[in-house]
Amino acid sequence: MSGQPARLIAVPARPSGQPVRANTVVSPGTYVISGVEAQAPPVANASIPLTLLNDAQAEAEAQRPESACRLLEQIIERWPSHVPALLLLGCLRQSGGEGQEARRLYRLIHEKQPDCWQALYNEALLDLAEGARETAISRLKEACALAPTEPEPMFRLALALEEAGRYREALVWYKRAVGVRETFPSAWLRAALILMRFGLWAEAAGAIEHCLDSEEDGAAMWYHYALCQLELGDGEKARMALEESHRRRNDSAPVLRALALLSVLDGNLELAVRYERAATEYGEPSASIIYRLALAFQERGNHEQARHFYRQAVQLDPSLAAGYFN
Repeated sequence: MSGQPARLIAVPARPSGQPVRANTVVSPGTYVISGVEAQAPPVANASIPLTLLNDAQAEAEAQRPESACRLLEQIIERWPSHVPALLLLGCLRQSGGEGQEARRLYRLIHEKQPDCWQALYNEALLDLAEGARETAISRLKEACALAPTEPEPMFRLALALEEAGRYREALVWYKRAVGVRETFPSAWLRAALILMRFGLWAEAAGAIEHCLDSEEDGAAMWYHYALCQLELGDGEKARMALEESHRRRNDSAPVLRALALLSVLDGNLELAVRYERAATEYGEPSASIIYRLALAFQERGNHEQARHFYRQAVQLDPSLAAGYFN
């Protein structure tokens, strides 16, 4: 159901926006106190863990996870409380299918830095993968409380609530997510889908309008916008939206069928036939659209075409046989 794949969070930052202490570069130098010989700082070079962390991140981005893990383990061996290293190592273990090891690392983080929402978020993804949805929802709510300006945990919480059938709660969290990040197409679309479920077509259309210019699954955005406009009785806007959806993705069977239906309603049966044939190439044929074509050709007096489409429709759905002769 998710509009996008779950993304592990690997860059810890406190909700206040201040960097994590272990990730703060401290330049090496000397302390000079009047009357006392200069001494080296307590940490010989506090930038060493950050350098290793940057190297590990580069290795991970280059798809060399084992090399990245070795570097992170070096950091943790010398600095056991280095939360960024623990978190990135947990992400790599989780991505590699080592869920239990990832959990161990996330729980270490929770002991050392209880306000690290990223560890809670990532562990919630493990819960969801294991079917423990309620546990995941609980963790995600805690993550949202720790990071009230971060939209990712809000979105994942909303998605989990939606999957649990708790649509009104989900809608609240989708709205919070877009309140924090207005340019969040997936959250706008999922909110719109819930509004459509409730029959709030104008509000749903308004939600989708916030992301119609998005390149993120733009075909789906325009398709659902067209459905809203059809329900609102604006056929012209619906047609425009469907054509834009088709322009962005020309192999969507639902979009092609909707265009076929509009063409039937407009009386452009030849165009409707082309759309329906194209839709069948990319998905299962639609008995209802084909049946509408049969009736439309019958009304036009083209009985040969009417019989042709009627036979196709009845093969797909034998219950349509009675209606054709009534």
